[in-house]
Amino acid sequence: MRGMDLKHAEIFAILCGILLLGWAEARGPGGVFTKEDFVSLKKANEILKSELLKAQLMLAPTDSKKPSNQEAPIITLSENNPAFRFPSGSAQMNPDFEQKLLGDVFPKIQENSQRYQCDVLMVIGHTDEVQVGESRRASNLDDQLTRAYATGTLNELHAGSNTDLGMVRALALVNFFRAHQELIPSIRYVLPYSAGQMIQLDRSLSTTFLNDNNKGLPDETRRRIELQLTKSSAWGQ
Repeated sequence: MRGMDLKHAEIFAILCGILLLGWAEARGPGGVFTKEDFVSLKKANEILKSELLKAQLMLAPTDSKKPSNQEAPIITLSENNPAFRFPSGSAQMNPDFEQKLLGDVFPKIQENSQRYQCDVLMVIGHTDEVQVGESRRASNLDDQLTRAYATGTLNELHAGSNTDLGMVRALALVNFFRAHQELIPSIRYVLPYSAGQMIQLDRSLSTTFLNDNNKGLPDETRRRIELQLTKSSAWGQ
């Protein structure tokens, strides 16, 4: 029971007690509780309940019902957490990753989407500067990205850069969210984005680059998926 509900219940109990004491005093020490007394007491009880309900409506917090102007907090799936770690250069999610999404992330998305009245989920893939691989194949996202979304499979996608990899990983989550849409009914749109290696944790833009050995420095704190909630009304449609 919430604190406000408990306070109202206490007030109601005190008022009922006062009513009973008043009745007892009016009847006197030898008074008999008659049917008419019971009807009167019941009517007075209904009046008290009505007044209590009015007080609850006046005192109840309204911020949970009014549209919020606050932004929903970002949900970060960092590779610091082994459950949210992709294999190097891959967008394949293991069973622990999927179970963590279902058990922890989906409920949080649904709760925040209702609280902040959001219906759009943006899935943003972030990486570090480490190259996808020296023997990587040329990117085919231009040709195959929309097909991968339509078919729900990423097997034919080849990420030729970190920007590609961020997008493919974001799309992997989009497909997973789409397959379990019933768990986030408040969300109408799930959109994939890639920030590549550009945006650091403090929101500054990265100025690091390949070292003399043509290698980027690994940084698992920056390898992450960010889930941001927003409102489709912001699009002005």
